[in-house]
Amino acid sequence: MSSRMILSSKGLLGIFMASPDLNSVWDSIPWDVIAPSTVPKPFGGLRLDPTITAAIREHDRNNFHHSRVNHWDQCMSKLFSSYLWLKEKTRNWTATCSFDSFTSKFCKCNDDTPRFNQFVDLVDNTGQQRMKYAFCPCMPRSVQLLATGFLASSPVNPTTGFSMRFLTYHYYSWQHSNVRMQPFTETQRIFSEERSQVLWNKNNTAGRDLTQCLSSSILVYRKLLDMNLIISVDGNFQHRHQKLAARNAVPLITPDMFVQPSDLEGVKTYIATQERVHKVRKKSDKCADSHKAGNDNRNETTWKSCDDTGLMGSCCRHDSVVYLANIHGTGENRALPLAIIKRLLDNIGPERPVGVLYDLGCSLDKYMNLLHIFPELRKRLSFGTSVFHAYVHEWPCQLKYNPRYQKGWGLSDGESNERLWSSLSPQVGPLRYASRNNRLGTLDHKCKYRNQQSIAELAAWLLRKFNQALARRDTEKEVLTELLQMQNPIGNGCYTILFFRLQWEDQVRVGLEQEDIEEASKKLLAEFFENEEVISSLKHRLLHGELPATLAELDEVLDGIAKREEAQRKLALSLGKDYNKLCADRTSEIGMLTLLWKAKSELYAQAIEVRAERQPLLTAQPGNIAGTRLKEKILAAIKRRKGPVEKAIKNFNQRRRQYLTAFRPPDLLLPENQDLSFSEFLAMDLDDPLWTDGHFYHARAPWALDPLVRKGIKSVLFLDRVEEEIALLTQELDRMISWATDYWNLVMSTLASIESEYEEPLDLNNRFAAILPTFPMKAKLRVLHAELKSHLHKHEKLMVSWMPDVETLWIKTRTRHTKANHTWFESIGSIKD
Repeated sequence: MSSRMILSSKGLLGIFMASPDLNSVWDSIPWDVIAPSTVPKPFGGLRLDPTITAAIREHDRNNFHHSRVNHWDQCMSKLFSSYLWLKEKTRNWTATCSFDSFTSKFCKCNDDTPRFNQFVDLVDNTGQQRMKYAFCPCMPRSVQLLATGFLASSPVNPTTGFSMRFLTYHYYSWQHSNVRMQPFTETQRIFSEERSQVLWNKNNTAGRDLTQCLSSSILVYRKLLDMNLIISVDGNFQHRHQKLAARNAVPLITPDMFVQPSDLEGVKTYIATQERVHKVRKKSDKCADSHKAGNDNRNETTWKSCDDTGLMGSCCRHDSVVYLANIHGTGENRALPLAIIKRLLDNIGPERPVGVLYDLGCSLDKYMNLLHIFPELRKRLSFGTSVFHAYVHEWPCQLKYNPRYQKGWGLSDGESNERLWSSLSPQVGPLRYASRNNRLGTLDHKCKYRNQQSIAELAAWLLRKFNQALARRDTEKEVLTELLQMQNPIGNGCYTILFFRLQWEDQVRVGLEQEDIEEASKKLLAEFFENEEVISSLKHRLLHGELPATLAELDEVLDGIAKREEAQRKLALSLGKDYNKLCADRTSEIGMLTLLWKAKSELYAQAIEVRAERQPLLTAQPGNIAGTRLKEKILAAIKRRKGPVEKAIKNFNQRRRQYLTAFRPPDLLLPENQDLSFSEFLAMDLDDPLWTDGHFYHARAPWALDPLVRKGIKSVLFLDRVEEEIALLTQELDRMISWATDYWNLVMSTLASIESEYEEPLDLNNRFAAILPTFPMKAKLRVLHAELKSHLHKHEKLMVSWMPDVETLWIKTRTRHTKANHTWFESIGSIKD
């Protein structure tokens, strides 16, 4: 055996020794070429501390950024003045002279004045080229470059310039298509190199990567636009910012649309003072606890590696952005909405009321009352919860804060911020790794452009809302017309609108009385009854079913029943109830209603989850529908939820059937009490009468017993909201055309004033002296006149675009309570002529 093993080993060794050389097997591989080592070579000189080296680099980088910002600040005044003048001359760079040189209009130096020659890469929509410039020291090079139609990428020694029309094209592409900088730049490079000159890099190996240059020019372009530019509340935690993303060498600049950090800190200090003065103990808020942002459940772990962790936003009901607040740190604390609300109230008429729809409007309202926050402003404020989020709140809370049940809100849904977050969602990824200033600046520009679009579409928005209100009116009118012809079982005649209103008042009264009953107690009571069902089932199985095979198994079952009964006694004690009485109550009406309430609550929770999954499809704006992949994800999520939903539906159907069989047998045959199916469940609205808790508590009132009464109440409430909505739209129409007319008259009168000042002799101390102080008066008046003319043209174009919808709305909203004429029609008539 051992000799065979030795022989075998020798044979194997012989095989290996006879194997050919590796070099000859793969003779095409250059075996004699040494691979570069990834191990760094030892450094023979003095090695610096890596920490010191990093600090030096950071210092140099910060100096560079500060220097560049300072240089831009120094030349921005002249650049903006030149921008206005050139904008008028070139008709905003759309005229044939857009790329003519206007340098001689700014530089009056002699031809023999020393100039600095420099090559600059110029990029336009149609091509690119490297051109030699002779820069005069009398003015910034960025101004000289702009005088030829290009905006410099740096303030002192620009190596690249982008045409104004190219930057405008990118601006609109970015606003409407959310183009990313690097792909856009690469597309431009490939497109231009096929049609024009290649802008070679330093090594002449490939075309230059102009991503950083374009990014710099775009920031300057946006700043020029800003200088030229003459509420629902919600938080969003997708718009975070990584601490280590980019470099934040320049101090944070907070745009005007954002609440300033100092104002936010002031509100936080004020709240802390009020808490100390009024000595309010922190108390759990059920509504806030159910909202994962409201009570700061998302902590430092959630925001790991982030400094800016989200946004708080406010929008008017027309979807225009009012103010934003940058969330630095964790959670959606109350100072954020309060800072926005205070800034808003400080900037509108002192007597103008403001309604605030907020996910936690109920909690914020109670908090302000508890701490006496802004007592001088409270009479102007009313709070509600946004419509979709309202249905997450308890029924007593909905009775106070759901805008569908409260007067004055019309058909406002409070979901404007959700639509804002949807429009900003493509920026979440890119801005998470941008600098903090770029992040805030980008969001500021996006929101301002969104507001411009909202103004342009305002008349169409009003008409669309008006038509939606009419459609809702017709639906509810049809329901009520049918009900008012039916016999009222508890009266001598038919149902009446007054009867439905009285029933609603009674339902509200009962619902608010239930506010004092703790939700936890109701859940514990339902838990007690469910446990009793399990114990009863076990006992029934022992008495009427098969006994356990052994005495040991029987003892185990009996011991389990005894332990369950002991736990039940403790549960009854915690409820302050007698154990035996509670056991008897399980099969009583109150017991079966409690179990039905529990089943309904579980089904309602599923309804909210399913609605949340479908919300992106339901709220997609026209022309901005959810994509195919998103739809597939949403439908897949709903399909995954089908199992738990069907289980909840089955439990609810069983509980309702048991209750009706025991206490209301005739109602079993009613259509509304037939078993609920999955498809019917998906078709139900969250404001369906089934979801109101009332009829599970007060089983004798008509609104609790009669589904027709609940249907009538719903229609009456909706018609109240429709009436309010039409009144709001009528007021908004009047305000809209009044603003348009007043602004048109203001621009016209200012133009006339400029024209009168232009006449000789010129008054150098006129009302326009402080504007563009570096300009000669005559040139200044000419630039201002051209700029106002441009504004007037845009405004008149806006008014003309509004005209068809305004005329339609004006005719449809005239009643004996509204005025019959308006100066708008005179103004629009002269514009059309």
